[in-house]
Amino acid sequence: MARQTQAISRARTIFQSQASWAERAGLDCSESGQLADAEQNLFRPLSAATRCELEVAPGRPLGEPGKPGELHDLTSRLALACNVFDYWREDELAPVAQALAADARSSTLAFRKVLAIPGSLGNVDLDLLLAGEAARPTSVFTSYAELYERPAHDLAAALVESSEAWSSLSGCRDLARDLRANPTRFEHLPVARLLEWVVALTHRFDPRGFRLVVLWYDLGDERARRIRGELDRLRMRIGGEVDLKVLSWQRLCERLAYNGALRGAHALYIGDRYLA
Repeated sequence: MARQTQAISRARTIFQSQASWAERAGLDCSESGQLADAEQNLFRPLSAATRCELEVAPGRPLGEPGKPGELHDLTSRLALACNVFDYWREDELAPVAQALAADARSSTLAFRKVLAIPGSLGNVDLDLLLAGEAARPTSVFTSYAELYERPAHDLAAALVESSEAWSSLSGCRDLARDLRANPTRFEHLPVARLLEWVVALTHRFDPRGFRLVVLWYDLGDERARRIRGELDRLRMRIGGEVDLKVLSWQRLCERLAYNGALRGAHALYIGDRYLA
């Protein structure tokens, strides 16, 4: 119970920082942290391409009449990703690719791209995908407040036992079996969902034909230290099979600022809202 309370308090830290930002911005939000208008949650209106992708994305993140969606939530990882990345959607992507250590030839960026898990075992919707005609794809797994709570996602038994899904991924399959036997092996990191991504990406782009970047929010406390430890353990377990890179949102924004990409009103917004 004490651990659960602490996890909630850490997520609450992020919630309170976002509620304070909303108050400074003169925005009203519900007790659960939802804004009436999703665009109030954004630095600027979504680009046409991103809006089209989110309109058809699983879970209806833009919401529907009378039912707010993920993008209405102050602590939404999707809102954070849109606020940072959609800015470059219709511009030069080189600074973003550089900051993410992605292929410099990346020329396209897409939100919530759906990929199939082989063997008709479902789909994953990628948070962000950088690609290009000659570029090695980079998929970005984003996280925010939810990383300070216990993950609820489990791997389906049919997926764990599928020989087709884990072809060329024996280490990942061993980890999947470990998770089935001991779901609490990772207290914070949603490893089950990450493994589903790895299977789908490998099926689509071939083994090591892609890079997977895990973006996480570093609160700089003891709980964050444990999350870093879990990320290190994940890299040790699957790093030989998957080109996996771990990066904090704070470090990403430092890189974007250093290369001159994060500047002006955009830098002020990101700094005041997420980095203060």
